[in-house]
Amino acid sequence: MFDIEKGCGWETISKQKRPFVGCDLWVVGFECDSISSLNTKASENRLCCEEGVGKTGATSRGTLMYVKKHRPRFLALEHEKNLPAKDKHDPEGRSNLTILLIKFNKDGYLSYSSVQNALVYGSREREQRADLDFVLPHFRFPR
Repeated sequence: MFDIEKGCGWETISKQKRPFVGCDLWVVGFECDSISSLNTKASENRLCCEEGVGKTGATSRGTLMYVKKHRPRFLALEHEKNLPAKDKHDPEGRSNLTILLIKFNKDGYLSYSSVQNALVYGSREREQRADLDFVLPHFRFPR
């Protein structure tokens, strides 16, 4: 559990809140309720990542705030399959996925995105998940 506003997170080993100073690799998922296919108002939230509204928009905004402040060299983001769903009312036909890619690219990250079946990763559900990877151009994995 991480609190962006207070700059601290729950450390599982000590079971205490500790200041969070940064990292090289950050694996994160943010709230999907606003755009979930189970939400009858999901179509109204297609641009919530840009607007920072609702659960999905607020947690994506927090993720972006953390990345801007701490600049992890590699970021893996996992999300619900509706992230790439386009807003039919947006004249540019954008989606939350497009908005996130643009924002991370503006911050200097190279990006890769795909939609994967959760069964491939050992889940018992056939749920489709959006996987996004962002890396700073100078990052190299250690050998």
